[in-house]
Amino acid sequence: MTISTADTTLALRISQALQEYFDRERMVGPLRSNEVYEILARQGLIERDRHQGVKFREFLHRLCKENQLYLIPQCRFEETRGTQVNWFFESTPGKVPTGRKLVPLAQAIQRKTLDLEAIVKEVDQLPKRDTLGFGVVELETRKNYPRAYEYWSPKEEERLKKVYAEIQDPMELSKVFKRQPSAIENRIKNRFNEP
Repeated sequence: MTISTADTTLALRISQALQEYFDRERMVGPLRSNEVYEILARQGLIERDRHQGVKFREFLHRLCKENQLYLIPQCRFEETRGTQVNWFFESTPGKVPTGRKLVPLAQAIQRKTLDLEAIVKEVDQLPKRDTLGFGVVELETRKNYPRAYEYWSPKEEERLKKVYAEIQDPMELSKVFKRQPSAIENRIKNRFNEP
């Protein structure tokens, strides 16, 4: 089971709506999932159901299982007995993820000069760290992003700079460099002084 583009978009919209709510109400939380369910249902982001948000909680479980819960940084969970989980939501100013960076259509259809397949092969050949000291979160993240938590080599940074000149979408760049989109965005922002 993978997370679709529609699921990603919904998660980002939920995150933005929650942060706007926290900012507007001047509160930091925590709110329980049934309270958040009411807020999101009133805004039309999620469908009302007779079980006070069971589909919403199933959506959160799917995000968690696919290591995509970072899309809603306000969300945290506590496991109780068995397979039950309590979901809590707290304000996270400045940590709300944004949607993908859109590029004008004329620029998007321009002919690409880079051989992305060759760059992907180069990235695959880069050395990897020993994962012996990694925790569960890091190991799970590596299932989706094989180069997550690797040190950036100068060669890899140079490749990123060249590819970024043609592709600004962090989701697409993450496919090439096999790292989380947030890691790509941070590297570009910190090293290349891009917004």
